[in-house]
Amino acid sequence: MHNCLVSIIIPVYNSEKYLKYCIESAINQSYHNIEIILINDGAKDNSEQICKEYADKDKRIKLLNQKNSGPATARNFGIMNSHGKFIMFLDSDDILHTDAIKYMLDIMLSKQSDIVVADYCCIKSHNNIDFINTKHDFDITEISKTEAWENLFNDKHMVFGTVWGVLFCSKIFENIRFPDGRTYEDTSIVHLLYNKSNKIFFVNKPLYYYFENLNSITHTISEKNIIDSVIASEERTFWFKKELGKSNNIYLKSVRLHLVHTMHCYRQLSREETKKMVLKSFDKIFDITLINKIDKDIIKECIRFRIKTIL
Repeated sequence: MHNCLVSIIIPVYNSEKYLKYCIESAINQSYHNIEIILINDGAKDNSEQICKEYADKDKRIKLLNQKNSGPATARNFGIMNSHGKFIMFLDSDDILHTDAIKYMLDIMLSKQSDIVVADYCCIKSHNNIDFINTKHDFDITEISKTEAWENLFNDKHMVFGTVWGVLFCSKIFENIRFPDGRTYEDTSIVHLLYNKSNKIFFVNKPLYYYFENLNSITHTISEKNIIDSVIASEERTFWFKKELGKSNNIYLKSVRLHLVHTMHCYRQLSREETKKMVLKSFDKIFDITLINKIDKDIIKECIRFRIKTIL
């Protein structure tokens, strides 16, 4: 029977409506040797008081406060103050399956893995979630870092492109941190975490319950969020180019996604200065020599787009 400490890091900002469900899902884990690190990211509602009340009742809970700096900085603060051999990130409006830590830690230790990724399901309400009736038979699959990277560009991108719902060996975060102050922080580092991992396992069981909150940061359309998303995509694409080479299929998929994404972002913007920033990122990645290796329809669209923006 193992007894390793697991750190659950929860950034908190103006989430008083859902926070108790999130914290209680962590407190009520069937695996008990956990520390719950709540980072109050300068919340303006009653979130801090709710955190204090839970911290007073459960000694496993540690409350940290910082001025509002965003979830990336909050997660970094949590990592810096964590003591667990393993780390899991939980968003303050989401919920963990009661056995999430138990299942994933069993796999982590028995398979000597560095990362265990679990499936998730979306919820529209925090009430009456039936953990008992979720399927208990599930498959465990070892995947290579290449397969993990490929999943960043297909219909599994929400599973493999985020850090929530994943159990990490804490040592994997040595020399890797989220980009302070930026959104889309997961896009900036998940490929780096997979790169450092010797073994990755996927569990096809929903152990994380993702709340579809249209008021969340990533659902908010703002110039900052748009630019942050473009920067993260550009950084990732250049990293794949450097590490894997221009002819690698994963790099080409990253190029394709970046081109499509920047065109979409450009059309959402109104300020000329911000549009120029997005165009600059588009031009950095666009390479006419890749025309026979990427979807030709996308290349044609890119050429039409760039001619139109010049005119």
